[in-house]
Amino acid sequence: MAGVKKSNAGGTRLAATSGGVSYDPDVPVVVELRFDSPHVVTYHLWYALPGGPWEKAATGTDEESVSVTSHRHQVGPHPAGTRIGHLFLFVGNPETTFKAQLVITQNGQAVKGGMVSLHGQTNPDGAAVARGEVTL
Repeated sequence: MAGVKKSNAGGTRLAATSGGVSYDPDVPVVVELRFDSPHVVTYHLWYALPGGPWEKAATGTDEESVSVTSHRHQVGPHPAGTRIGHLFLFVGNPETTFKAQLVITQNGQAVKGGMVSLHGQTNPDGAAVARGEVTL
């Protein structure tokens, strides 16, 4: 992973790890979203080839507020420099903590920089947005 670019609102914090296997542009990636949060979550995933426009990869909703849940989406294969973008909308009780993780893997192993942890707190209306992108 060349890097993580982020845009935060409402005190959302993102952290990317540096460990993992090297990205192979000839192999698809699996983007796994993990939610550990007492909120309804709507998510969107996009990808953009180097120099190209954003293309929708997946969209979904997570309404399980009791246990950790996971959603997996295969993307690619794509050339090095492809960007994977995400947007999460958390809705629930006001000023409550949310946690999420985005994990990008190839052949079952996380790629370098491919684990992004997000956490923060919803606003007084009970909503929070987390968005960012990772460059393969």
